[in-house]
Amino acid sequence: MRPLPVILVLVGLAAALVATLFFVGRGSGGDRQAAILSAREAAVSEAQPHGAASEPALDSTGAGAREENRAAPAAPLAAQEPSRAARPAGAEVPGVVLTGRVLGNLGRPVEGATIYAAEANGFTDLALDEIDPDRSSWVKRAEATTDREGRFQIRPKAQAKVSVAVRAAGFAPLDREFALSGAERDLGDLALDASVVLSGRVVDASGRPVASARIARLAGEREQFSFFGGPGGAKVAETDAQGAFRVDQLASGPWRLAVTHPDHPDHIEAGETDRPGSVQSGLVFTLEEGVEIQGRVVGAPADVAPSLSVRAVLQAASEEGLASDNTRPSLGAARRARCAADGSFTLHGLQSGRSYRLTAREGEREIFGRARSAPATARAGDRGVELPYRPETALVFQVVDATSGAPIADLSVQAGWNILTPLFDEEGRPGRRFPEGRVRFGNLPARPQAGAAPQTASGTASGGLKLRVEAAGYQAYERSDIAVVEGQDTDLGVVRLERAPVVSVLVLDDPSGAPVADATVTLTEEKPPRAGHGQQVSFNTDDVDTQDGDVFSSGAAQRARTGADGRASVTSLPGKTARLRVRHAGHARFESEPIALPLAESIERTVRLGVGGTVTVEVVDSHGAAISGAEIDHHGPNSDPGELVFSGGDGRTDASGRLAFEHLQAGVHRFRLRQGAGGGFIDVGGGRAFVQRITRQGGSEEEPGWTSTEVGDRTTETLQLVAPARGSLAGHVSEVGKPLGNATLRLSPRSQEENALPFGGGAREAHTDGRGEYLFDGVEEGEYRLEIEHISRAMTYEAEARVREGGNRQDLDLPLAIVEGTVTGEDGKPVAGARMRAERPPSTGGPRRVAFSVMVVADGGEEPEVSVGSAGRAGPPVFTDASGHYSLRGVLPDVELVVEADTKDAQPARSATFRVAADGIKKGIDLRLERGGTIEVSVQRPGGVPAGGYLARAVLGEGDREPKVQVVGPSGTTKLTGLKPGRWRVSLDSLSGPLPGGANQDTPEREVEVKAGETAKASFDVP
Repeated sequence: MRPLPVILVLVGLAAALVATLFFVGRGSGGDRQAAILSAREAAVSEAQPHGAASEPALDSTGAGAREENRAAPAAPLAAQEPSRAARPAGAEVPGVVLTGRVLGNLGRPVEGATIYAAEANGFTDLALDEIDPDRSSWVKRAEATTDREGRFQIRPKAQAKVSVAVRAAGFAPLDREFALSGAERDLGDLALDASVVLSGRVVDASGRPVASARIARLAGEREQFSFFGGPGGAKVAETDAQGAFRVDQLASGPWRLAVTHPDHPDHIEAGETDRPGSVQSGLVFTLEEGVEIQGRVVGAPADVAPSLSVRAVLQAASEEGLASDNTRPSLGAARRARCAADGSFTLHGLQSGRSYRLTAREGEREIFGRARSAPATARAGDRGVELPYRPETALVFQVVDATSGAPIADLSVQAGWNILTPLFDEEGRPGRRFPEGRVRFGNLPARPQAGAAPQTASGTASGGLKLRVEAAGYQAYERSDIAVVEGQDTDLGVVRLERAPVVSVLVLDDPSGAPVADATVTLTEEKPPRAGHGQQVSFNTDDVDTQDGDVFSSGAAQRARTGADGRASVTSLPGKTARLRVRHAGHARFESEPIALPLAESIERTVRLGVGGTVTVEVVDSHGAAISGAEIDHHGPNSDPGELVFSGGDGRTDASGRLAFEHLQAGVHRFRLRQGAGGGFIDVGGGRAFVQRITRQGGSEEEPGWTSTEVGDRTTETLQLVAPARGSLAGHVSEVGKPLGNATLRLSPRSQEENALPFGGGAREAHTDGRGEYLFDGVEEGEYRLEIEHISRAMTYEAEARVREGGNRQDLDLPLAIVEGTVTGEDGKPVAGARMRAERPPSTGGPRRVAFSVMVVADGGEEPEVSVGSAGRAGPPVFTDASGHYSLRGVLPDVELVVEADTKDAQPARSATFRVAADGIKKGIDLRLERGGTIEVSVQRPGGVPAGGYLARAVLGEGDREPKVQVVGPSGTTKLTGLKPGRWRVSLDSLSGPLPGGANQDTPEREVEVKAGETAKASFDVP
C-alpha cells in the first residue's frame, strides 16, 4: 500500500473517532451521529451510453437549452489547465525568504548555529529537529547555518505561517512561529539562552560502560514515542567508547532525557536545574540488562525471508495481570529485528519478565507495512518462538457483462471486513482500469476469529469478507459472505454484472457547441438535510481530484468522465430524485435541478457549460497593505453550511494579496477570511497535501464576516476584504519566580466553544525558551484564553489575554500548589500503580472539554486503544508508588478541585472537593478503591462472524459517571473494566458512519447488571 492511501485510511479512522468521541461527550444518542469522511477520488471510469431516451438539453443554470440550432462541433474541448481556485492545494507552494541574526546570551553573534524552517501546518507537535528527513516526508524543512556575524538566510516553502527552530552547541533550543504577509521577512535578532550542561556516563547494570547509547531530549510524554517507529525525541548526545556523554542543548528547569540502546530497554532520566548555564557533572545513567527473544518465521520463501522483520510490542502491564504502570503498547516502544535467509531472528533489548506481541512484517519503512504473520505472544527470554509465515491474501476474479459475456474494464472495486477500501494502484490511486476485466485484490488484511487458535502455515479460513464492484451502466455487485483462506488467492471466478438504466449525458461548450472531453459527470441522490449535530467531514489532497464522491463509499457507478465525443453514462438511481453535476477545469460548475428518475427507463441529458464568472479577492490590512498567504473561505450557490473540512479550501492570496476564483457558476457567492487557525502543507507519497485542523464552515447570511456578490457568465469582479488588525503577544513565564522553560502555551479565542473538537477552532501554540520567554506572532485583535502546560505540572494553568494592534506583553508567574495523599484498596492495603489526576469538578461550571487518545497498531489483530476523559492536565501521568502515595505538582490554586484515582479493575474513586492555597501543599487527600465489575462486549454478524469497527459505550443508569468507551477491534470483542455495580446501558457507535439502517436509526442498546468482581456480557448482532 502506498503512503497516500494509508494516510487517507488513517485520517478516516481519526475523523470518525474524533467525531464519535466528541458526540459521546455531548450527551444523548441522537446527538452522537458519526461524522462522514469524504475523501475525493483520484479518477473516475469512463462509460459508454446505451439505450437512452431523449430528454431536453440543459444549460449551465440547469434550465432547458435555448431553441436556436447549434452547429455540430468540429472538435472536442479537452481539459484546460485548471485555475488556482480549481486546484488550490496542488499549486506549488512559493518559497519565502527569511533572514535574521542569532545572538548568544551575552549578545554576541553565534556562528555555525543550525536554522530549521518549515510551513507551520498545525498537524504535528514535533520540534523540527525531531523530524528524521530519511523516515518522514510529512514535513519538508529547510536548513541553513549562521555565518561569522550570526546572520542567516533560509528559504522554506511557506505562506501564512512558518516554524523556525534554532540549535547551537552550548545554547538552549529556541522554537518560534512567525506569521507571514509577504515573500520576505526579517526575523530580527533571535536571542539564545545559555544551555544547561549535563555530563556523565551511561553504564549497564554491572557498571560496564555502554557505548553508542542515544540520548534524546523529551518535551513531554507524547514525545517518548515516535509515530514512524524510530526512537523518540531530538538527539542531543551519544556516548563514546567509555560510555561518556555531554549534553549542551538543554533549557533550564525540569528536563527529561530518553536513553536508548539496541541491547537495553529504553530508559527515561529526569531532573531539574535552577538556572541557565548551570552544570551537572558526574551523572550516571544505568540501563537495565536487555533480554532476548529468539525465533524463526516458519514457511517464508527463501527470497522473501531477508525482506522480513519482526516487530515486538510491549504488552500493557494490565494485559499480563500486573499492577498498572505507565507502560502501554506503543509504536515507539517496539523493538525490531531483521530476519536471516532462513527466517531466524533475534530481538534484543527487551524488558526482563515482560510479555511482547510479535508480528512478522514486510515493508517496514511504510507507516503500517504489511503483516506477514498472525500476532503471537512471547515472553522476554523465550527461545524457539515460531511465527507461521502468512503469504499475501487476495481475491481474484473477472468481471463481465451478464448478457453478452464481454469483459468490463472500467471498474471500481472495494473490499474489506468492516470498512470497504478501494483497490489502489501502484501510484496510490484507486484503480479504475482493469484490462479484460481481470482483478486481483491483494494484500487483504487478516481477520482473526474471536477465540480462534493461532493460524497455521496452511492458513485458517475465515468468512465474511465484503466485496463491492461497480461499473457505469450496471447494477452494483455486492457480497458480504466471502470466505477467504489466509495466505492464498481466493478465485471467485466470473463476476457477472447486470445491466441497469443509465443517465446518458452529452456535455457541450455553450459558446461554441463543441463537445467537452474529460469533464466529470456525477449523479447524486437528493437527500433531506441532516438532523441533529451530525456533521459532514471531508479530507482533500491535491493528489485526489476534488469531485463529488467518496473512495470509501458506494457510488462509483454514478461518476464518469466524458470521452472525446463529450459523452458519458452513469448508472441511474431508479425511482429516486437526484441532481446531475458536471465539472470541467475550463468551465463553470454545472448543477441541475432535482430530477425524478424513472423506475426502469434510461434517460438522456445535454449539458451546456458556460465559462462562468471570475471574482478576484484582494486582501489588505487595516492600513491598505496587501496581505499574502491569507486563506479565503468560499461558499457557492449550493454549498453545505454545515460542512466540516480537512482541506485547504480555495487557496491563499499571492504576494500582491490577490486570489482569483475563476469559472464560478452563476448565482450568489460568499467570501470571507478564513476563521480559525488554518493549516499547512505536508508531503504525502511524493505529492503535496494541505492539512487543516477541523474547521467548521458556515455560509448563511446571518453569520458574520461574509461578503456576498452576484456572479454571472463571463462577469469579472474584484472584491476587497480587510483583514482584522493584528498584533503580537510576548512575555515571560516563570514558576514562583524561576523561569519556566519548555512550557507549551496555547492561545485560543474566548468566543471559541468550550466543548470544541480536540483540534481546530483557532488555537495557536508557542513554547517558552530557556529564559521563559514566549512569542505569538501575527494574532488578530481580540480577547483570548491563554493556557500554559508543562511536563512538571499536573494541570493546565489558564489566564485571560488581550491582543491589540502592535506589540503586547503579558508576563505570568505561576504558583506552585501541590496535592498529596495515599490510595488504598478495600482491604486497607496500599494500591500501587493507580493513575492519579486532579481536575475541577463539573459542578463548578468551569470549562469542560472532552479529551481523547487513540493508538492504532495495524498488525493483523492488534486493536486500537482509546481513552476518554476530561481535559485539564498537562504533565505525564502520575501513579501511586509501592506505598500507595502520590504527589500532584502544579495544580490550580484557590479553586475547587477533586482528585481521581483509576486502575484497571477497580472503580474510579473521586475525592471530596477541596482548595489549595497558592504555593501551598494540601496533604491527606486519601482515596479508597473498591472492586469494580467488567462488561465483556461482543459484536457479531449473521452466522456468528465477529464484527469490528465499533465503539462500545457504557453509561451507568444514574448517569453520575463519565461513560466508559472502548474500541471493538477485529476480534469482535472488548472489555469495559472498573465499573461501579449497577445497571449499565451499553451501546455501539460505528467508526465508519451510522449503523446500517440509516443515520437516524437509534443506536442499539443493552442493559447489563454489573456486580463487583464479576464479568457480565453484552452481545450485539449487526447486519
